[in-house]
Amino acid sequence: MQVAQALRQHFGPDLQVELANHPPPPLQAALAQALFVVQLAALAVVGAGQQAAPYLERLGIVLPADYWRALQEKKMGALLGIWFIGNTIRTNLISTGAFEISYEGVPVWSKLETHSMPTLQHVVNGISQVMRAAAGGADAAAGDAQ
Repeated sequence: MQVAQALRQHFGPDLQVELANHPPPPLQAALAQALFVVQLAALAVVGAGQQAAPYLERLGIVLPADYWRALQEKKMGALLGIWFIGNTIRTNLISTGAFEISYEGVPVWSKLETHSMPTLQHVVNGISQVMRAAAGGADAAAGDAQ
């Protein structure tokens, strides 16, 4: 939002700034969704404790009594660990690292291509170039019409 404010100061308050997330690759998005389901199931199993044992046995998963006892002694730590580790992995799966800027549909900066973040001056220069090119094209079109 700081960039948007700085650009409005430079180009005027009418400059429209739209923020959007760059979509992750479909496979990574699907993996993140699958991980979320596994994460919720793990939270349910830990929360239910040994009462979940018969349901897990139907799936062919048999856990020793010592495991259940240790899990119940450290239930809060296990729940927090599943939540935070799962969320960290999911966030990394859907994070694209994109920071793309375009003006009137014309790309001005792409972090995916340059592998770096732009300075405010890069953005201002890029938008100014697009504005000049558009004005030059409009001037040429007006000259052709005469």
